[in-house]
Amino acid sequence: MIKDPVCGMYINEEESAGSIIYQGKKYFFCAPGCKLSFVISPQKYIQQSSSDISATAGTNDLSNTEKENDHENN
Repeated sequence: MIKDPVCGMYINEEESAGSIIYQGKKYFFCAPGCKLSFVISPQKYIQQSSSDISATAGTNDLSNTEKENDHENN
């Protein structure tokens, strides 16, 4: 199984709706719409998939900082 970089769905390569080779790596898609989204903005999906964990951690840190600032202001 391989992960569609646009929607995150896991699919079999043989059953994919298509694939694209981008910067030397082959990406598979669950549907034509996901493939089109990737063609339009590939960097959006490549960066998203490689930074999911750090983006989530950053969001948690930001929300904690905002809560501390709100507490200090009240």
